[in-house]
Amino acid sequence: MEGRHISCASVNPISAIGRRLGLNESACKKSCIAVISNATTSDEARTIMSAWMQIWGLNVKGANPPFRDIIPENLEYLRCFAMDSAYVDIKGLMESKRAYKRRLYNTLYHINRGETGIQDMHITKIWPNTDWNTVWKNIHCTPVPGGMKAAWYKVMHGILPTNVRLYKIRISPTDKCSNCGMHNTLQHRLIECGEGPQVWQWTTQKLAHILRTVPARIPNEWLSCPQCALWPPTRRRAVMWILANVILSRTRPNQDLMLCDFITFTQANKYKLYQTVKQRLHVANYLCVLDMP
Repeated sequence: MEGRHISCASVNPISAIGRRLGLNESACKKSCIAVISNATTSDEARTIMSAWMQIWGLNVKGANPPFRDIIPENLEYLRCFAMDSAYVDIKGLMESKRAYKRRLYNTLYHINRGETGIQDMHITKIWPNTDWNTVWKNIHCTPVPGGMKAAWYKVMHGILPTNVRLYKIRISPTDKCSNCGMHNTLQHRLIECGEGPQVWQWTTQKLAHILRTVPARIPNEWLSCPQCALWPPTRRRAVMWILANVILSRTRPNQDLMLCDFITFTQANKYKLYQTVKQRLHVANYLCVLDMP
């Protein structure tokens, strides 16, 4: 990754370039003349290949992260050259170690995505009619710690280790819930086991007050797939914040939390959220409904 860029300015095959670009020799000559006329007059732009290299940005230090889509698809070897020649500068004097590692990661990430292409996630193939852009946007804007978002991602992707899932891969001896004896599905884990119905009823009442609607219009699917477009953004963040707290409290190993314990849990997290002015502005005063009886 770190090092000197490789120069290929000595290559000058007109016919080979024409075949690679899908042009005949006369058309390739006209194109090369136009490229050379538009290129600079430096020593590196005296050949046809070097002119193309200059247009595609391959005669200088590689971009970070590399962008190979400007090179024609027929010239796959030059695309590979652009990806392999990505240049990462050494750590700057004023650059922190964390920022330098992040810069290295971004370059490696884009190189890997350039080689394998952008692939859809498995959950988007299972539910193709879901507005996943709205789902990712809602979760990304939620002002909660990374642990809550990680738990929410597990719920959305269906990888939460419920007994039904563990029983299918022969890890759990039964698919029943250890608390109530029912099928330990994801829906059961979130809103059915223990005092889950009471917790979800209390949650829908608070959400309905924020959205100025009735609790019956709050769907259960918002927990596993929050594809709701709400306005203004402060209201949307407040709703997502409450749902994230439900997810975290219900996905913990011990599901025997009472409703009063959940209310105390949300109020404590609200107190932490309101400690900083920036976080308080993200949700405005919508979370005051949690203090209402």
